[in-house]
Amino acid sequence: MIAASWEIDLWGRIRRLNEAARAQLLGSEDARRAVALSLVGRVAGAYVNLRDLDRQLESSKLMVCGAWSSLRATRTRTNALSTGGVPRNSAQQKLTSAAGPALASSSTVFWHSSSASSTD
Repeated sequence: MIAASWEIDLWGRIRRLNEAARAQLLGSEDARRAVALSLVGRVAGAYVNLRDLDRQLESSKLMVCGAWSSLRATRTRTNALSTGGVPRNSAQQKLTSAAGPALASSSTVFWHSSSASSTD
């Protein structure tokens, strides 16, 4: 047995309820889009920052390789000329300053800070 009931909508109550439900649906859809757009923006920003840190790391590695080459050449020259090691200390100082702040740890710090900020 099927039961059906009808209601006369004299003051537009059912129509307003229908409009309110539609507005709520559209509002929640807009909110979903806003969250998705925000997420995409944050991911893109994190990717750009990570690429920048990767470039800095590669640059640092090249500087360290150059400093090691300089140190090896200086050691070879020092050993060949027996000059007492003065240029060698200078080359070691260059290597230390080139290795300076380890950029490899920067990417680790970046990932930790990104994961911490994503929980906000």
